[in-house]
Amino acid sequence: MSGQPLCQPRLAARPLRRGEQAITRPNAAVKQKSDLLEGGLRVPTIVRWPNRVPAGSTSDQVMITMDWYPTLLSVAGGAPDARFPSDGMDLTDQLLGGGAKERTLFWRHMHLDQEACRHGDYKYLKILDNTFLFNIVEDPRERANLKARLPDLFTLLQDKYQAWNASVLPVDPSAVSRVLPGFVLAEHFGVR
Repeated sequence: MSGQPLCQPRLAARPLRRGEQAITRPNAAVKQKSDLLEGGLRVPTIVRWPNRVPAGSTSDQVMITMDWYPTLLSVAGGAPDARFPSDGMDLTDQLLGGGAKERTLFWRHMHLDQEACRHGDYKYLKILDNTFLFNIVEDPRERANLKARLPDLFTLLQDKYQAWNASVLPVDPSAVSRVLPGFVLAEHFGVR
């Protein structure tokens, strides 16, 4: 690829596959597509941008797929139309080695009435009527529910999620949703 003229100095980004079926390392996050557990959300990305992003460099920037739109527009010299603001952030500076931006991310999934909010190292998670607070940096497998130990933080993240959810279009109940296999949930929550 590097010998092709169209590949010189262009930006190429490739998110790696997420939601693997099996856990390959004892400390790895539970990985399943179509759920809001950390392994279903956390996706490493490889970026190649000759003369701009040094080979072998890394970033701890938290990013969501929607960030690519404003980032790629910025790289191309454009900006999102103000009448149609992007849900993502321009992270060009972070691609170029700038420090990580603090931010709050939100997800929702119709299956099992899932909702999640990540802020810093913590994540609020709801599956059906079960609610959780995890430190996903120290506990990527999301085993230690900190909701009772950190009730103010739990309430803050839950409130942030509810405010965000009220600001976006509602979930379409007729949309198709993949089902999480029961054995995955049973293994994760220890109810085999």
